[in-house]
Amino acid sequence: MKLFIYLLLAAFWLTLTGCTFNFQAGSNTTNAQPAPSAKTETNAAKPETTPAAENRAPAAAALAPDALLRDLYKTHDRDNGAIVQGKNRAIIDKYFDKNLGGLIWKDMTTNKDEVGTIDFDIFYNAQDTDINNLNVGAPQIDGDKARVEVTFENYKEKNTLVYSLVKENADWKIADIDYGKGQTLLKLFKEAK
Repeated sequence: MKLFIYLLLAAFWLTLTGCTFNFQAGSNTTNAQPAPSAKTETNAAKPETTPAAENRAPAAAALAPDALLRDLYKTHDRDNGAIVQGKNRAIIDKYFDKNLGGLIWKDMTTNKDEVGTIDFDIFYNAQDTDINNLNVGAPQIDGDKARVEVTFENYKEKNTLVYSLVKENADWKIADIDYGKGQTLLKLFKEAK
């Protein structure tokens, strides 16, 4: 009788903790996770809610090309152009590939007393801005390369910039900005040499 009560208590405890026993021919194993059910499989995208999952830091997910640009514009507008003021290399590396990021950093840090190649707001292609109707378009992705159109009005004049992005260490980074009429940010740096 005592053995029956102990087994009943053990089964009850295992049910509460979510443990299951899998009995297979010739083996006897215990899994710490509940057996999958139809409900569990359809909700596979739900995050874990176990205490162990709550203590883990979330893994940083790579941003899609258009999400990266939306974040860039949000940061740029909020911080009054801090991205390209030559004060924080990490923020440049967050958005730009090694090549373009290096050119921007060099331009911002070696031309402190004079105007360098970048003498305008590179994200709006203008000296002065009064921006309305900013729209980051859907990305056109081709393998490890992507193109994204950004449209906006500056002083009621419609503008379109085309961003070229590349995958660098699994993250999308800006490789160039096309301002139209054959002018790109990389071309400005090449012409300045």
